[in-house]
Amino acid sequence: KGSLASLVSIATLAVYLILVPLLIFFLLKDKEEMLRIASGILPKNRKLANKVWHEMNEQISNYIRGKVLEILIVGGVSYVTFALLDLRYSALLAVAVGLSV
Repeated sequence: KGSLASLVSIATLAVYLILVPLLIFFLLKDKEEMLRIASGILPKNRKLANKVWHEMNEQISNYIRGKVLEILIVGGVSYVTFALLDLRYSALLAVAVGLSV
């Protein structure tokens, strides 16, 4: 029973590892066409929709910038700490710690 669950988990992970990069590629490639289609669905007088769109874009950008800054700070502090403790592979460990936040 446990090995079947592990097999399903591995299969799910493999699907995600294949699908996510493909989806990202095609979403970035067809961005302009998708925006054109979406603007055709929305009403012509869409001041509110544009305002919401720009606010969402700003908030998501702020979140991503904050996460990158957090990763860099935690990774840097971890590296200094690991180096002071004279641990082997301190840079690799610091990268792992930084990415885990």
